[in-house]
Amino acid sequence: MRYMISKTDVDGATLAVDKAIFVIDKETLVVDKAIFVIDKETLPVDKTTFIIGKAIFVPTSPNIAVHN
Repeated sequence: MRYMISKTDVDGATLAVDKAIFVIDKETLVVDKAIFVIDKETLPVDKTTFIIGKAIFVPTSPNIAVHN
C-alpha cells in the first residue's frame, strides 16, 4: 500500500514534507520504507529513524497524517 502525505508529526515536532511515499504493511500498518523529498533532496529512512539534514528523529509512536 502506498500513501501520499503532506506532513508528519514526530515527537511533537511537525515536519513540512513536499512529497513522501510510505510503503506500509497492510496488516500491521507499520511503515516499512519511506522516501522523503525535502528541499529537493531525497532522504531514505527506516521504520524508526527520520534523518532530515543534520537532525535525527527517533519516534516511538509516529503520528502520520495520511492523505489519499
